[in-house]
Amino acid sequence: MKNSDGGKSPLPSDEELMARVVEGDRVAFDRLVRRYYRKVYATCFRLLNSREEAEDAVQDVFLKVYRNAASFKLDLRFSTWVYRVAVNDCLNRLRWKKKRRWLSLDSLVKKSEDGEEGTRLGDLVEQKSAARPDEDLLRAERAEAVRRAIASLPEQQRVAVILHRYEGLSYKEIAEVMGTSVSSVEARLHRAKLSLARKLANLLELEEGGRTDRASAEKQVLRDRSSARNAAD
Repeated sequence: MKNSDGGKSPLPSDEELMARVVEGDRVAFDRLVRRYYRKVYATCFRLLNSREEAEDAVQDVFLKVYRNAASFKLDLRFSTWVYRVAVNDCLNRLRWKKKRRWLSLDSLVKKSEDGEEGTRLGDLVEQKSAARPDEDLLRAERAEAVRRAIASLPEQQRVAVILHRYEGLSYKEIAEVMGTSVSSVEARLHRAKLSLARKLANLLELEEGGRTDRASAEKQVLRDRSSARNAAD
């Protein structure tokens, strides 16, 4: 797009686009979706650990953004607002998922008590383990271990870590998204780092041990080759 002087017009800010959305401008809304779809999806995926659920969550997030556009305060950064909507939507999904899982477990226990044929909890664990692909590469194993460690963090710590480590938000921006103080964000990140260090300590020890074993094996191969050459001479 060019202005009257022949130069390119500056791109409208997120907040300017939101002002247009409030007036019913669907084109402005589409531009916001294109700007933030990948970022919101990445955040939802890391919180939900499911591509399908993340895609559903992104749809809900932007639907909420459109429906609640009139409540957006123009003195607030749009990025902060959309992250807040995304985080709240994902946390609500996780809470409902946890509640639904316990309801399912109660149903299984009741069936067992009534003498009806049902799936044992042990069977569920075995099925889940059997369905997991075998991860041969160390990088994949490390990524999986880190993902699990982050997923096991308390809710507020997990959100702070994902927003800071993966989305690159500052402490101030995270505080705005989470509706808390900067000092609280710092404390949550500090506790999360300590917890992750403990959870991943075994992985680091295994990696170090593996590197040591490989180095020893390589040295032994070199010694064997050297001995073979000497014997040949």
